[in-house]
Amino acid sequence: MSKDMDDTIKRAEETLANLDAIANQSVEDAEQKIKKGIVQTIIWIAVTIAIYFIWGTTWFFWLSFAFNVIGVAGLVFAKVMMAKAYKARSEHAAIDDEFSDYLDNDEVEDREYDEKQKVLERLLNSLAEIALENGEIYDTDCREQMSDAVFNAFIFEKKDYVTPKTFGLYDKEGNDAVYTALNTYITTMLPLAKDANDEARLDMFQDDVENEDGETPDEFFGWIDVEDLARSR
Repeated sequence: MSKDMDDTIKRAEETLANLDAIANQSVEDAEQKIKKGIVQTIIWIAVTIAIYFIWGTTWFFWLSFAFNVIGVAGLVFAKVMMAKAYKARSEHAAIDDEFSDYLDNDEVEDREYDEKQKVLERLLNSLAEIALENGEIYDTDCREQMSDAVFNAFIFEKKDYVTPKTFGLYDKEGNDAVYTALNTYITTMLPLAKDANDEARLDMFQDDVENEDGETPDEFFGWIDVEDLARSR
């Protein structure tokens, strides 16, 4: 699994944990408000009854009665808030379950590549290692030169084509490393794709493969649609 994917999963887990904490706190707050409201309402009901029997329906009675109404309204409101809090917590629990299922899915785990894909994966890993000391490998000029080499030597398999020794990198060591990586890919893939046409070879080269950093062929070579293949000869 790539470092980017690991970081994304870690951030998602932290976010879900925070959401769970908020949902649980909302439930606890709602429960506390209901308990407090029940106690206050019971007290005011008792006070109101006592006032009624002692003084009758005086203004003090009606004031106490008003507090009872407010208390009941507060309980209703707290009950609504608690229902929402329970709903939010259950929704977050469902999200947690979905996320756990997603992490258990084979698509999230490291893919098991076939032989051709493993060759491409090794190429992408080699280029990523070269990029650590030669960041210009991602420049358009370098990408185009590397792409031309793969297209002419592998995809179109031009018999008279000679893979160049330089690809626009600043130093000789970087160019030599790129040459070795590309030449290894090309010479390994040619026998594996001996019966494949241009389009099939393009699919092999632009396959859904990532290196250890999560980079795809597009990062180093750009992308060509199948319908544009003939024009790139």
